[in-house]
Amino acid sequence: MNREQMETAGYGVHHVSDDGKYLIMGNGTRAFAVAVEQPEKDNPLRTAEMTLEDDYGMIDGVINNGRRGEESEKAQEYADRTTPEKPSIRERLEDAKRECAEHKPSEGKKPGRDVPEHDCL
Repeated sequence: MNREQMETAGYGVHHVSDDGKYLIMGNGTRAFAVAVEQPEKDNPLRTAEMTLEDDYGMIDGVINNGRRGEESEKAQEYADRTTPEKPSIRERLEDAKRECAEHKPSEGKKPGRDVPEHDCL
């Protein structure tokens, strides 16, 4: 039984044990030792976690293990859906090489005047 249950049964607190772990409760004829409810130990990291945690239901010693991952997954899915697919760099390089191969230099060039073609790589 806990303290509240003993008090409703008519028992009162007589004194606390020397080590502070028990309440001695009695009603005049009988006495019982009831364990004291220990207060939650203060964890200094809890305060730090509360300032950094996104979801206060996840105060468990691990920072940001809640919904942030789900939100980033949703954002990534949205980005994948909305961004157009980029052409492959290798495909673009092969196309450019083919275009350069199709461009045949004219044979009527003047000696000493090489003008680079801006379309070829």
